[in-house]
Amino acid sequence: MRYNFTLFFLLLLLGFTSLKVEAQIINNITKPSLTKHSLAEKIYLQLDNTIYQTGETIWFKTVVSRSYDNSLSDISEVLHVELIDFNETLVEKKILKLKGGIASGSFELQKGYKSGKYLIRAYTHWNRNFEEDFMFTQSIDVLNLDENKKLKNPIINVVVTTDSINTLSADINPRVLNPNHRGKLQLYIDTGKSIDTIELKKNKENIYKLNYRLPEKVTQAELKFNTQASGKIFEASTPDSYAKTIVIDKDYLDVQFFPEGGKLVNGLLSTVAFKAIDYQGLGYEISGLIKDGKGNDITSFNSNNLGLGTFKLLPKRGSNYYAEVSVNDVTYTYSLPIAKGTGNVLSVVRLKDDIRILLASNVKSKGNIRIQTESRGIKYHDLSFKSKDTITTSISSKSLPEGIIKITVLNDKAQIISERLVFNTKLNNRLKLDLESNRTSYSQREKTTLKIQLDSLQVPEGKSLSVLVIDKEKADASKTYKPNLISHLLLSSELKGFIENPRYYFNDNNKNRALDLDALLLSQGWRNYKYQNSIASTNYIYKPEKRLVVSGTIGEYFNPKKRPKKPLDLNMIVYGETEDIYKQEIDSSGRYYFELEDLYKPRAELFMQVVNKKGEPIDFGINLDKKWNPKIKLRAEQTIELPSQIISTFTERLEADNKIQRDYEVAHNTIALDEVKLRDYKLTPAREKSIELHGEPTYVIDGEEFIEVAPDWNFGVYSVLKAKYPDKIRIRTVHDIPPWYYAKVWNSDITLVLIDNIPVYYEDYDEIQNIPADEVSSIDIIESARDVYRYVFEIFGTGNVNFGANRVSYLNIYTKSGNGLYGITKAKGVLTDYVSGFSKSVEFYAPNYETLNNQDWVIPDNRSVIHWSPNITLNSKGEYILEYYNDDHIGEVSVIVEAISKDGKIGYIEKTYTLRKAER
Repeated sequence: MRYNFTLFFLLLLLGFTSLKVEAQIINNITKPSLTKHSLAEKIYLQLDNTIYQTGETIWFKTVVSRSYDNSLSDISEVLHVELIDFNETLVEKKILKLKGGIASGSFELQKGYKSGKYLIRAYTHWNRNFEEDFMFTQSIDVLNLDENKKLKNPIINVVVTTDSINTLSADINPRVLNPNHRGKLQLYIDTGKSIDTIELKKNKENIYKLNYRLPEKVTQAELKFNTQASGKIFEASTPDSYAKTIVIDKDYLDVQFFPEGGKLVNGLLSTVAFKAIDYQGLGYEISGLIKDGKGNDITSFNSNNLGLGTFKLLPKRGSNYYAEVSVNDVTYTYSLPIAKGTGNVLSVVRLKDDIRILLASNVKSKGNIRIQTESRGIKYHDLSFKSKDTITTSISSKSLPEGIIKITVLNDKAQIISERLVFNTKLNNRLKLDLESNRTSYSQREKTTLKIQLDSLQVPEGKSLSVLVIDKEKADASKTYKPNLISHLLLSSELKGFIENPRYYFNDNNKNRALDLDALLLSQGWRNYKYQNSIASTNYIYKPEKRLVVSGTIGEYFNPKKRPKKPLDLNMIVYGETEDIYKQEIDSSGRYYFELEDLYKPRAELFMQVVNKKGEPIDFGINLDKKWNPKIKLRAEQTIELPSQIISTFTERLEADNKIQRDYEVAHNTIALDEVKLRDYKLTPAREKSIELHGEPTYVIDGEEFIEVAPDWNFGVYSVLKAKYPDKIRIRTVHDIPPWYYAKVWNSDITLVLIDNIPVYYEDYDEIQNIPADEVSSIDIIESARDVYRYVFEIFGTGNVNFGANRVSYLNIYTKSGNGLYGITKAKGVLTDYVSGFSKSVEFYAPNYETLNNQDWVIPDNRSVIHWSPNITLNSKGEYILEYYNDDHIGEVSVIVEAISKDGKIGYIEKTYTLRKAER
């Protein structure tokens, strides 16, 4: 990367190196004090990758640290980690037990998940005190190759006309997705600037023609529609929504300018940062010229490959300035901010162990000027100076922590007149890691032995290390979007907004990383600093979670007349690995609060009963407090699609790997079919009757399994089916307000629902979704039902129904009561429910090839991750010997080690070796 250092900058630099630092009156801060945001918890998830295919495992390690010094946090002992899909639906949730701020976990990507952009987020209840500023989020891409093969394109002939009026035209045929689609088509168009709803009519060829006038300066437009007509639940074959993003202006380029200190001032030399982004919002490398209003060249500039850079400018009164950039033989011009007649310019330069500050001003003032330094909400300096045209000072970098430092200049009325962010690097404060290997290349399936070593002066006690070994191609593809431990704790966790390739700014091979980092902080802007509004008050509304809790009320909390008039007892049993019994006296407030013993079970059954002092049951309703879940709302930067060439490369590679696996199965007399999950099921009297009337079930969901996998946020049977069995059942929204849903079995046109072999009248279908998950004893899916007209009158109230050639299936839900939809009852004064426990850490499995013969090579080894050790322990010398066997891929392999100490020192090292084809 190149920067253009003008004569002005050289003079400024010479001035900084030779200036006599002015005498400072006093540092008004004798001891830094914590503010509210200083005690927030930073959360970091080390993911193995950001690109996955369905069927793979997402491995991750969590680090929770104190904000003000990055030391491992002991505030929270419970961490919530969620997997969210592109429809903003919570797919899966893990609750992790934090031990000294550390935990590890995993997500299994089910075969039925759709391709798209997913989101992983993690949070603690303690961080509710700081809104969403300290919630960890990371976008990932999930590829379902089987789904991609079946994809059909209902939107074709897309044309973007860019004349005086920009228009978007297309031919839309929803029957490609749903042959039974009828009537008008409601189309949603999201351009990023507006969301329009358009109703289209079909022409004689059953095509819906779109001709839409686009707003100005639009780069992309998303077209979305749903093929199911509202209310006609038995007519749609495979009701589904479809979305397609159209690039309107692939040559779009936006360049923004950010003067150091906030503004340009006539007659005062300024550093100006700039940022160039393309139509996807990603950085775009540019070069160009700065010109004045007469077209005279003032200076040139060049960006790095992320579109960032700086240049020097001395504005002159009466002159306006613009940038001229040429891309693909097209010249673009961009106006610079207009210089103010009077004002202040703040310049900062890092020289060795000093941070040199220069404040230039053309404002006449007699009051004092104050310069403050702050990091993560903590003030370190508050210096006072007599007002002058030029104020210079020097601050030792050793007196400040590593990371982002906010420098603020205030006048005698405590008004901010200039402000900027700088980065303070303290490499001596990092953990010094070494990764040794006696070889630079290995062959397939050969054992690799590596030695991880910590500097002998840094004792191993209280250190947490992880090791990830992965195909370098995968690791490199993730770098644009995924931070590492250092870049997250020192950069991403302190700035709002999307930071492209955050680890780039901490790469030792990047000689210009200090200049690049400065350009980032100038362009990202101090207004995005998460501690900008930090206040001194340390009053917190929400307490940290130390244990799993069951809480709520008995009676009616807001009606004193329906609360206990005298003390009662509440008994509770939690059925985890053992039966844990709890008892609590309830006073007239009606509230109860149980702290549970550590429970390592995704869902444990809960039994609660109110009794009097004699132990006799009392008829009081028991209410559980609703668990808090942050609102799901994807931001624009979390939906940025991967470049098509990356998706294409990974798809080709994954398909090749899968073909090898399929070829192996066929070669060994096995049938290469879609995954079939065979299950044994109990032949209960109810099921025996169902088989006699309707035929054998195609698939049976066991009740214990159904309850086990049910998310704690579920609102009934349909929500569990949608989240956990998307490859078996389609759950579609029929009405939004009030919300109710319709279930459809895959490979069928119409699905009729039975509860305990009793047909449900179609007007009662909205009640099915309310069946509690814990009331389900099992579910039968019958794809090809026998005698489909058997229940026509009971369901529709008439026998005059013709299914025609439609394929009819049955969904038979068996309940514990066995008495149909309205036979579900509960004892009074008793509550049965479920509590979510901690997720157990799943051990990473890798094969052992110590003894390897020719027959072993027949089975392909295409692991997505070669090795994963989230928690390794160093010996007394600070060493760890790592041994593992390589897989079958050929190319470069990345070994990534991340470390953090209890007191907040961080370390990172990454090395590569070559994996070559084995000779056999």
